Amino acid sequence: MEYEEVTPIVVDTEPVIVETALSMSMIFFIAAPIVAGLIVFLVLYLNKSKKSKNDNLIYEDEMDEQELKDIDNEIN
Repeated sequence: MEYEEVTPIVVDTEPVIVETALSMSMIFFIAAPIVAGLIVFLVLYLNKSKKSKNDNLIYEDEMDEQELKDIDNEIN
């Protein structure tokens, strides 16, 4: 009985650290601008809503004396 010569096959089963690091950095480079954009959008949106609530207010130091007297008369 004759046997054929068997050549050994070497399989690399360890994870390739360089490829994993590259994929993690690519995820970071994609996700970071998205998260930063959402934060900027929320800050600007909330700031705009505060301004729109206070736009219709008239402060006391912006009124003349007659307007202040009229308001005092309405209250009393």
